[in-house]
Amino acid sequence: MITASLGTNYEIRTEGKILFLEDLGEAAYRIDRLITQLSLAGKLSSVAGIVLGSFEGCEPPPGGTVEDVLRERLSSLGVPVLAGFPAGHGAVNRALPLGIAVRLDAGSRQLAALEAAVA
Repeated sequence: MITASLGTNYEIRTEGKILFLEDLGEAAYRIDRLITQLSLAGKLSSVAGIVLGSFEGCEPPPGGTVEDVLRERLSSLGVPVLAGFPAGHGAVNRALPLGIAVRLDAGSRQLAALEAAVA
């Protein structure tokens, strides 16, 4: 959905934001293409960090996995990346409020809300 909105009035603004990514049933080569498209559109160059949720049913390419693709594409960004966050389409699906301030500490694998999600 994020890449499909590029070039529209609904295009995501990522500057200084923590970007959450997850997917369902996509082949690893398609995830590679989607991440590359986000990068070429400048959407990864100014993120503050990335949280990777579940990638359920995503087919691995020959000789690699979706995790390998994500590591290869995201490791050079120089921002914290928290992989395996329990949100998305998996059986364990933690509520993840969008649009609030959070603190990401990838080293200790913590994502903490800094404000209330609802008033």
